[in-house]
Amino acid sequence: MKKAGAGRKILGIFLVLIFLSPFTAFAGGSSDTCDTQFPIVLAHGMGATTEILGIVDYWWGIEEALEDAGAEVYTTSVNAMDSTVNKAEAFNQQYRQILKESGASKANIIGHSHGTIYTRYAITNLGLAKEEKVASYTSLAGPHQGSSIADLIMYNLDKDLIDALGGSLDFVYAFVFGDDDPNSVRNGYDLCTDYMTHAFNPNTPNMSGVYYQSWAAKAKTSCPSVILEPT
Repeated sequence: MKKAGAGRKILGIFLVLIFLSPFTAFAGGSSDTCDTQFPIVLAHGMGATTEILGIVDYWWGIEEALEDAGAEVYTTSVNAMDSTVNKAEAFNQQYRQILKESGASKANIIGHSHGTIYTRYAITNLGLAKEEKVASYTSLAGPHQGSSIADLIMYNLDKDLIDALGGSLDFVYAFVFGDDDPNSVRNGYDLCTDYMTHAFNPNTPNMSGVYYQSWAAKAKTSCPSVILEPT
């Protein structure tokens, strides 16, 4: 968990203007700023942490751009590879600590990728909504209906191969990235379409009192990521 520093980056400002315009309902000042009434808490996605290897910034300056526009911003960091429930429990603990340290009664949660799923779980199933600790929830590119890529990997490869690959990933994420007892195989199954559709979503409904919004995009020609380009 960390509070973002200062500085401005063009990408962050662009995303601020797009993603946070609906937050004016929670703003305490001008609609032209991100001076929201409650802090903003960012939750990262699968396969990474907020500061990858202590060097790469997952949010790539978005925290600083938000702060430059008047927001109070915090980031959370959970296991890169783990079950949705385990990630949700870690996020829940950090989120409550952020509220305690900031003195805020609630916050605006923004999740990306798997960060949209484990935060939803925490809001619905770990008491955050019932205790009125969440002002709004924003999903960026969240696999709410599951991932066809997860289906392709988890249901088309031999189980022994999946277990072997999962064990290798667990070793890397534990000893290189610093995950605490990671579970890559469970992470994969938790993002499959059947699990999300028939298990997760029915048991994780939207909660009253929380403003929900979801954003997604489609790359028509190419993706600005070497890792994501093949998909």
